This record gives sequence, C-alpha cells and structure tokens, in this order.
Amino acid sequence: MSETSVIETMVREDPVAAARAFVRGLGALDSRGACEVDLIDVIGALETLKCVAESAQATAARGVYAAAVARQEAAGVRGSRVGRGIGHQIALARREPPSRGSAHLGLAREVASLPHLAELWREGRLTERRVSLILGRIVWLDLDDRRAVDAQLAGDPERAERLCAMNDWQARGAAEALACAADPAGAVRRRAAAEADRHVSSRPAPDTMLRLSALLPVKEGVALIAALTLAADQARAAGDERSRGQVMADTLVGRVTGRDPVSEPVPVHVDVTVPLDALLPEGSHAAQVPNAFGWVDGYGEVPADLARSLTADAVETLGVFRRIFTDPATGQLVAMESAARCFPLLLALFLRRRDRYCRNPWCGAPIRHTDHATPVEEGGPTSADNGQGLCEACNYAKQAPGWRSKTRHDPDGTHVVETTTPTGHVHETRPPPAHPPRPRRE
Repeated sequence: MSETSVIETMVREDPVAAARAFVRGLGALDSRGACEVDLIDVIGALETLKCVAESAQATAARGVYAAAVARQEAAGVRGSRVGRGIGHQIALARREPPSRGSAHLGLAREVASLPHLAELWREGRLTERRVSLILGRIVWLDLDDRRAVDAQLAGDPERAERLCAMNDWQARGAAEALACAADPAGAVRRRAAAEADRHVSSRPAPDTMLRLSALLPVKEGVALIAALTLAADQARAAGDERSRGQVMADTLVGRVTGRDPVSEPVPVHVDVTVPLDALLPEGSHAAQVPNAFGWVDGYGEVPADLARSLTADAVETLGVFRRIFTDPATGQLVAMESAARCFPLLLALFLRRRDRYCRNPWCGAPIRHTDHATPVEEGGPTSADNGQGLCEACNYAKQAPGWRSKTRHDPDGTHVVETTTPTGHVHETRPPPAHPPRPRRE
C-alpha cells in the first residue's frame, strides 16, 4: 500500500487520530543539517498543507452545522433561533473570536456550492483568505450567477492557473468585476447599502496610541484626505516644524473637537481603573514602581504617568473623570452583590471593569451585556461571583440548547467561568488582573 493510501485510510477510519498524528509529526521537524533547497521545499509543501487543512476544516464545519441544526430542531428550536451558537463552537475549536467562527462557517457553507473554487482550495492551491476575498465579492449574487462567476474564474485549467497566480487583491478585483457584469442593478443597490453602513470605529495601537478608522463613501473619503493634505501643505509651507502626518492628525482632532490639540487640552471623560498609589505625584516612591498601570475604558492598559495626565487634563478642562481603586498588593477589585434580577448600575460597572472584554474565550469584543453565568431561573444569584461581561453575540449564543456555564474560584481567589458547549467541550476563562500585583517590600 502506498504512503498516500495509508494516510487516506487513517483519515477515513479515524480523522481525529490522523490529524493529531500529523500535529505530532510536524512538531518534530528539525532544520539542523538540512540544506537550504530542501527547507524551501518544506516551507512550500507546508503552505500547501495549510491550505488543504483549512479546506478540511470547512468540510468539518459543514458537518458540525448539519448535526447541530438537526439536534436543535429535535429539541424544538424553531425559526431564527435555529443555528444559534454553532459559529461560536467552531470559534472555540479554532481558538478565535466568535465573529471569526461565524465567518468560517459562512465561508464553508457558501464555497460548497462553487465546485471550481472548492476544488482549488481542496488541492491546496488557494488559501482560505483568497477564497474568502473572492466569495465576499460574489456572495450577494443569486446561486446561478455565483456559479457562473465560479466557472469564469476557474472553470478550466488555464483559468484556474491564472487565478492561482493572482495576488489577493487581483483575485478580489477579478471577482468583483465579474459580479458587477452579472448583475449591474444589484451592484448599484449594494453600493447604496454600503454607503448607508458608513461609520467610525477605533482600536488600541501600540505605545498607548489609538487607531481611529472611518468607513466612508469614496467621495467623502477623498474630500477628507484632500482637506487634511491641504492643511498639512499650508502649515509646512509656513514653517511648521511638525511632520506632514502630525499636522494632518492634529488638524483632524482640532476640526472635530473645536480645540487645538497642540495648545489646548481636549476635555475628556476619563474612566480609569487604577491602583491608588499610581495616582500619587511623580517623584514619590509609589509613583516610580515600574509596573504601576491603569486601565482606561475604551482603550486598555496605560502606564501610571498617562493615567495621572488624563486625570489632570480632565480636572483642568472641567471634564469628567471616575476612578475605581484597586488593592496594590493583589490587583483585585472588590466583590458586589444584589438581590435584583438585573445587574444594578454599579454592579454592572464592576463586572465591566473586572472582565474588560467579553469573557468568552478568544473573543475580545467590547462588553455589551452583563450576564448570569448560572441563569436566574436555575437559582443563579445576581452577584459579582455569578456575573460575567459578554458581547451581544456570545450572550445570545450561550442561550442555545446544550450550552452551560458555571463559576468557581481558584485557590488564589481568581474568578473562573467554566463554559461547556453542546459537544461537551469545556473552556475556562479568568479575568485579567486590574493591574499587575506589586511585590511585597520588607
């Protein structure tokens, strides 16, 4: 029996054992003594293997979806609730945020109807990212049009070879052009819907910076960049020593807030969780402790000197600030409890500060719901011990049949949420410390 036949037999008879055998075997790879040519070939072969593995994950995801839907319908779930939580199960298995799990599931289901793309992916010639970019440009078409685009992109060996030679953006552009040609009126409607989805978002960046993003219609986006570029050109021509990028950033802040960020502090709402001694004046012994950090809501962890600066700016400009103090020795917040079914305002605030992000493993989305780990109808109290902060999607997912949660405390007092999925897989999460515990001084 050939080596390929042995592997295929292993995969058919026990796919889990086969996958784990591959993991152990690849983990033993040692590059010492291998020649450069062979190692390059290994990298290429492993890249193909990654693509094949991603395709196999998509096949498994479709199987999970079919089995879970059958289980939910047998349990009496109907309507839009059917399918809830399945993407979260896939995300947990892949150790990714729930939004990625749902995206993987959607990709797996959609690609099954496109035989040419699916075959190239299965052969390891297309990456999951490439397949996702292509599908993202044609998924709005009806099934017949999607299949027609699939055939035009990869319906014969020559076209398939050309597609595989494209980079991600070329493949995306080719798919978009074919989709617009297949349904011009639909493309116009889609563009109008995209313009209605314009929004602004932010995410933390390294070195206590924040990255602000705006999704805008092309004409507004171009006009915005042109205005900022003109302001930078004028300032630089007048002898401004700031860089072009600095002038553009300062101009954006100034025109939005109405204040010059260089000369006038911007009034801010400071919501910071911080150890008490981190706000002591600079030069004091406690303020010089290197691991003194605060937590700014909407951003994340910041050094103590920045926490002091934010508080000072808020006071100076009559802004609003709120501080939640923590024990410097342990880094833990204080527990709270309520007899109400819904979490009162301050208890909900406590849960948000303790958990910071959604408690679902690998999620990291902003907290939108304060949730009872053990439901109230099952006797779960409205307390910090039984509470957790979740994003909206994760809270709805855990209400699907088969999901269970409970809490406990580790020996050191750390709050642990234990989540069991419908397949019996157990995942544990712990909140981050409010700040790094301080070493005790003799």
